[in-house]
Amino acid sequence: MSRLQTSILFIGLLCFCSVANAQLVNKGKIITVSDGSIVTIQGDAINEGAIRNAGTIYLSGDWTNINSYLSQNGKFVFNGATIQQIDNNGQTFYTLELDGGGTKVFDSDVEVVNELILISGIAEVTNSRTFLLRDGATITGGSETSYIDGELRRVGTGDLFFPIGTNGNYAPVELLDVTGTSPMLGMEVFEPNPAATPGFGITEVSSVRYWERRLITGSFTDAEIKLSLKDETIVTNINKAVVAQSDVAGGEFTSLGQRNNSGDGTDGTLTSLDRASGLVFAIATELNEGRRSDSTALVALYNENGGADWLNNDNWLQGGSTLEQWFGVTVNNTTGRVVELQLPANQLVGELTSQIRLMEDLTVLDLAGNALEGTIPVQLNALVQLTTLDLSDNDITELPDLTLLTNLTAFDVRNNALQFPSIVPNQGIASITFDPQDSLSGTGGFFLFDRGQDFTVSVPEGAADDVYQWFLDDAPIANSNTREYQILDLGRNNMGDYRCEVSNPAVSNFTLKSKLTTVLATANISGALLVSDTEFLTAGDVKLLRIPDDGPYDTTAILPLNPTGQYEFEDVVLADYLVIAEPFDQDTYLPTYHEQSISWESASIIPLLNDTTGIDVNVEVIPPPLDPDEGNGVLGGSIFTDFEEDEGGRIEA
Repeated sequence: MSRLQTSILFIGLLCFCSVANAQLVNKGKIITVSDGSIVTIQGDAINEGAIRNAGTIYLSGDWTNINSYLSQNGKFVFNGATIQQIDNNGQTFYTLELDGGGTKVFDSDVEVVNELILISGIAEVTNSRTFLLRDGATITGGSETSYIDGELRRVGTGDLFFPIGTNGNYAPVELLDVTGTSPMLGMEVFEPNPAATPGFGITEVSSVRYWERRLITGSFTDAEIKLSLKDETIVTNINKAVVAQSDVAGGEFTSLGQRNNSGDGTDGTLTSLDRASGLVFAIATELNEGRRSDSTALVALYNENGGADWLNNDNWLQGGSTLEQWFGVTVNNTTGRVVELQLPANQLVGELTSQIRLMEDLTVLDLAGNALEGTIPVQLNALVQLTTLDLSDNDITELPDLTLLTNLTAFDVRNNALQFPSIVPNQGIASITFDPQDSLSGTGGFFLFDRGQDFTVSVPEGAADDVYQWFLDDAPIANSNTREYQILDLGRNNMGDYRCEVSNPAVSNFTLKSKLTTVLATANISGALLVSDTEFLTAGDVKLLRIPDDGPYDTTAILPLNPTGQYEFEDVVLADYLVIAEPFDQDTYLPTYHEQSISWESASIIPLLNDTTGIDVNVEVIPPPLDPDEGNGVLGGSIFTDFEEDEGGRIEA
């Protein structure tokens, strides 16, 4: 092949130029292909200078860009009929077109700014190179004779089409309604698909091919995915085929379902029902409709009600295991449908999934003794075959009207937190057992407030005709027949344990109770420790002793004296108290009660009703020793105890 060295300048005019049977070498010159101009090179081209392309360049041979190719708004068409080696030095194409039927081997990274046009010819992208369409770039074409063999990368959200294939097979994929933040996504197809494990919702995974998604930059949330079907032998009925996803080739695949399809297993397309977030995708066949529904419900129960932490979740969601092997699941041997689900005391949590409705053949549902809470879904009414329903010993607060379940012979909702709006409508179910219920949810607590404040206690809103009665320390409060009760001017006379009992005229001999709400008033106690009318004790502790209704005194608080001999107990619950001073100098002073006593029987009681000051302690001084008495003195007295003793006890001994 001859070599043509050129410094041709194409500007301004509409120009059609052709270089045939030659190798075009630009030796450091600037070549400009102006808007509307067409340059056809029938052979190889080497650029060692700069080419500015605002027109169209056709090249049938190899392309080597050593220096600078400025794509501007021009088109570059590779139309060779045989193998073309293309090295654009990692620079961009504005519009790139593949034609001529030959294989285009890209030896450098490819980046298309505006449009990729696929007419005829396979773009071969090796593992070490990238083929990228910038955000907003479009794709025209794509067929059995023209596609990207390797990873194709696209940027953006919305609908993204990937005309990819491999081994001579065109296997495009489309991501629909992509969500995320500026994601750059790569898609590539591989053949064959390694032996995979059928997981949730599917019976068999295709071994023909799989597609792999990669996130290059940005973030990706999910998308619907549309796969192509070509020679899929497992698909005998396209309506029974599904899109399946996994996180690894050859791993466990789960079903994304089918939203729509076209064609057949030999040549068709399949769009997922659920949004895809996995990394690997393949064609699969689904369970029969009933088994799929049951599987959907059970997987939802596992995922939404804490399955990973159940006491026993043997075989749940395990690849290769059938529904009848899952712990607590019983199926009908003829239909294969789930007929019993028994998971009592198994640590289920949260609100029961509404997908439970899909197990339409269920006759026994036993979820007693778990931590289910909130509302039981109204969709439970779809389980019209139920004969046994046990939801007892949970934290359920609301139950729908389940009177449509006319086959129930055992219905247990005891020991939940139900109110009358849930109980009254379901009284018509003869088999219901609802007594007792736990204390009303959202009630109870312990509160301390300054003396004189107001406070409101309440229970959750129930039925319109509910009847309320409030109690203070188990004594009914007059005129307290509303859902809320206001405690005015909190003090010793109205502080204590509040609770409410709720009844309803439609349900006889049944009462709901709130938890105890303890509301206590507080005040401050202050004073000083004096040795005399003018001298304060400045080293020691002051103890506050509460006088209970029965039992020993309770040490409520201990304070060190401040340097001036003063003390103050803050936020003390209103009650009767003693104050005792314990000087550090116990060689000089005795522990002394307010006002001045070393005996608790003689101490002054402090009935705390409000902030109280002046609780002074006049500390007792140890008297000096007496001179010895040389006479025959007599010491007499009695020994006694406050505690009952049997005959012949310690005192009499």
